[in-house]
Amino acid sequence: MENNVFKVIEGGQALPFQDREKQFKWAYVTDTRLMGVVFLCMCYEANGPFYQLFYFDAEEFGLESYERYIDDQYQQAVDRMSGGLGGKKVPLTEEEATTLVSSFIQYNLDHNIPMPGDSSEYMQYLTDRKIDASLMGKMVEPLHSSYQLIHYYVMRLFGKDFDAADYLTDGFKSKDYYEDMVGATLCKNTIDKVKDGYMCESVIETDEGDRFIVTSLVNIEDGKVISFEPVNRFRISPEEEALKVGRTEYITLVHYLDDMDAFDNQSTELVRKAMVTEHENGRVFMVFNQDNSHVDQKVFQLNSDVLGVYYITKHKHIILSSFDEENLAIMEKDLGRGKLGSKCRVRQRYEFSNPVLFRFIQSGITDFKEFVKILESE
Repeated sequence: MENNVFKVIEGGQALPFQDREKQFKWAYVTDTRLMGVVFLCMCYEANGPFYQLFYFDAEEFGLESYERYIDDQYQQAVDRMSGGLGGKKVPLTEEEATTLVSSFIQYNLDHNIPMPGDSSEYMQYLTDRKIDASLMGKMVEPLHSSYQLIHYYVMRLFGKDFDAADYLTDGFKSKDYYEDMVGATLCKNTIDKVKDGYMCESVIETDEGDRFIVTSLVNIEDGKVISFEPVNRFRISPEEEALKVGRTEYITLVHYLDDMDAFDNQSTELVRKAMVTEHENGRVFMVFNQDNSHVDQKVFQLNSDVLGVYYITKHKHIILSSFDEENLAIMEKDLGRGKLGSKCRVRQRYEFSNPVLFRFIQSGITDFKEFVKILESE
């Protein structure tokens, strides 16, 4: 009897992505760089489609997330990873896309941040090419007003994101005007036109939890920042910050006749692109507006890009929250029309002079009505 010798020939999908023959198909990036984050998606043909998804945070976490897909499930991941950014998708060439990935990698290397996911699938993109003004421009939404320009510039300065800040100037290099302070989040910024330019009053919270009111003078010309001058800074308490940035929160308490895990990002139309976070007693679906028009106003306020929050508790409740009463009504209709709408019953509506939902989530209390009673007794 003859001995038959068989040789197994590997198909393309059996090889690691970096070793396959591949052809670039398309790529895009969100025009959200001035908010400090961008999402990048690339597609190659490598014996089938190969999708690479990158999420980059320019202020703190660097290249924070990397995921890859070989089927249409990538679209759900795109919604999950980029749904909160509110920007448009801007097409890129292969060289532009890989240059961006290279810059993400370099940021993590420079800041000793671990690479996410299977880094062997993207480390080959590391080059010495730099992001030029043209490529930076593809990550920046068109600016239509002085308000946008100034809010974004101040935001980038406090975040110590000087590459993005410099893109907004007429050529002068932004410096660390607050080098004695760690990076900070811009919670509120109010712009007033004065004789010498534009005066900003900024309420900020540093990464170490300190809170300040900072005033500064900004001058602009032909759609660019031409000078920036710190004027004053003083520390404030958490209570003073709450008075400065407080806003009305509208809440609807819904009785939910199903398990928490039955509610996912396919349960309603709005939550398809929600940012999902897990908490001790429930799950938050944060839904964002589809653009960043909230920056194009005299007063910028953090979280004005949030349409609303769906908080699914482990205790048979869904809590809907929004800073806009009309948006809350939209969310109620969205929930009712969703696939679990027949299992939802509105129990009560509330109006609070300051945000309370995340205080409730972090309190450890499981009954929202009990939490409200505690608030009323304070």
